[in-house]
Amino acid sequence: MLAALWFLSFVALVSNNNFCLGFQKFEKNFNTRIVGGELANISKFPYQVSVQYNHQHFCGGALISPTTVLTAAHCFGRSYPALSKFYQVKIGSNSTSGIAISIQSAIVHENYSAETIDNDICVLTLASNVTSSDTIALINVSETTNYQWQSLAFVSGWGYESENGSISSLLRYAKVPLVSPMKCQQSYDNIIDITPNMLCAGFKEGGTDACQGDSGGPLVQNNKLIGLVSFGMGCARPGYPGVYTNVANFLKWIEENSDYRGSRQTTESTTTSSSSSQSSASPIGNSTAESAGFGNFAAGKSGCSYCLILAAVFMFFC
Repeated sequence: MLAALWFLSFVALVSNNNFCLGFQKFEKNFNTRIVGGELANISKFPYQVSVQYNHQHFCGGALISPTTVLTAAHCFGRSYPALSKFYQVKIGSNSTSGIAISIQSAIVHENYSAETIDNDICVLTLASNVTSSDTIALINVSETTNYQWQSLAFVSGWGYESENGSISSLLRYAKVPLVSPMKCQQSYDNIIDITPNMLCAGFKEGGTDACQGDSGGPLVQNNKLIGLVSFGMGCARPGYPGVYTNVANFLKWIEENSDYRGSRQTTESTTTSSSSSQSSASPIGNSTAESAGFGNFAAGKSGCSYCLILAAVFMFFC
């Protein structure tokens, strides 16, 4: 019964939204999905994760340690309810039906704002270590924000292939050029502030972008994770680049809230299209997942944890 009520409430929320997170529709929700991209082989994007509720994909993520996945804060909002057993990640597959691993805890950045979409980052701690293979590997977080504007980066996910479309059954990717903060702010003037914690990418003419369902997914350049799909004006619209979480700005926070140790990790990080496959399966590290607290989550105007999670998830499927 609870699951049924959850679903009906979710449908109601989604039907009334227009601003998209992770690329929802800008009127205060955002969407996320790969538009104008190509089919991807998971062996080229082995760090790609599908974040799921009750076996249904709702966000992407990036595997950065044996027990740590980074995703967007707006995927979980300011609350992680007692429905935790229904939350899991799936890895290692071109579809969203890969190897399932339960989520032990979720830490949403304490300064995340649903109004400004600033600090849009969340650490998921897995209940067990992942095992490496040709289709499962880690990626390191970028340690610099000194990017070359107009250089290309890879974004991947199972999001919508067109605005107001539907979730893709197979993993897709696209190459998008990085856009300077100044040009990005000009695009979003009078809509939302582009902060230093955000990174923009997309073609001026549109046509290629992340979209609904891609939220929290990886933006990668030079074999490093540089961004997480956060929001945008519709999907692949001309003049509106996609906006991503600038993960390098959160490196210290990530290390403080996970077992991620960056370049100090003994496991090799993964690469994108130029990566070489690992020849055999082996454990990725020996650490065990640690329980992580959620802090004092303020839920805005609502005190209902289920309502909060609905509001957060709905942002991704507007």
